[in-house]
Amino acid sequence: MRTIRLFAFIALLISLSSCEGETTYLKKVENNSNFPMWVYVEGASTSERDSIYVDPHTSETILLDSQLGGNSNAVPCLDHFSSVSVGLQDSLQLLKSINNEDNWTQEIVKQNRRGSLVQQSCFFTVTNDDFE
Repeated sequence: MRTIRLFAFIALLISLSSCEGETTYLKKVENNSNFPMWVYVEGASTSERDSIYVDPHTSETILLDSQLGGNSNAVPCLDHFSSVSVGLQDSLQLLKSINNEDNWTQEIVKQNRRGSLVQQSCFFTVTNDDFE
C-alpha cells in the first residue's frame, strides 16, 4: 500500500512540474443574418483548404489551432489564416470585410489560475445590415 502511495505521489509531482500549458486559438463566424454563406479558409500552419457552410442564425468554427505554452497576449485574429474569404448566393454583397482585423472581436480566457491554459477566441459577426 505504501508503494502505491509513493508511486502516485511521484506521478503527481512529475505531471505538475512538466505542465507547459497550452493556448487554443478558436475562430468563429456568427451569422446573425437571414442569408446563408460560405467561408473559404486556408490555415497558415498547413496548406489545407476548407469550405464551411454557415446557415442563417447559426455560428460555425472555421479554424481551431493550438500551441504549447499559455499565451495570454492578444494575437491578431487573422494571424492563423493564409487566406480567408466569404462566398454568397445570388447577387448579394457583404459590406463587412472578413479580412479587416477591426471587424473581428476577441476574447481571451485563462482557464486555470496559473494562466497556463488559455483560449483566445475570435468572432466575425454579420447581421442583415452587413449585406446589400
